[in-house]
Amino acid sequence: MQMKVFVDTSAIYAYLSKTDDFHQEAVEKFKKCLDNEWELWIISEVLIETLALIWRRMGKDKAKEAGKWIFENFRIYWVIGDEFKETLEKANKDKLSFVDSFLLYIASNERASVLTFDEKMKSATTNVIFI
Repeated sequence: MQMKVFVDTSAIYAYLSKTDDFHQEAVEKFKKCLDNEWELWIISEVLIETLALIWRRMGKDKAKEAGKWIFENFRIYWVIGDEFKETLEKANKDKLSFVDSFLLYIASNERASVLTFDEKMKSATTNVIFI
């Protein structure tokens, strides 16, 4: 079975921004994912969060380029209402943002790994493997 990797905003931004502190590590981790032919996934909320961040920090053109790259290289997990309700009930027990809580919830349910540079997210659960 091919490994699924759900990717967080912090990892995508680090990969695309050469000035980010984690840029080189992000490049290496994405290369590892691609070399191993792991499936890269992004949840719809992370997609929106990521493009909004890139738009704000890097401009509209970079956000459009990032969107194109994401659509070409990632599978998108579109969130449905029941998942929203379940996550809302559990959210913020670990002081994470709603999007981060949601990402961990989906990754756990999918038995997938997560690529992130968010230390708070990494320390919030033992149900997910971080790469």
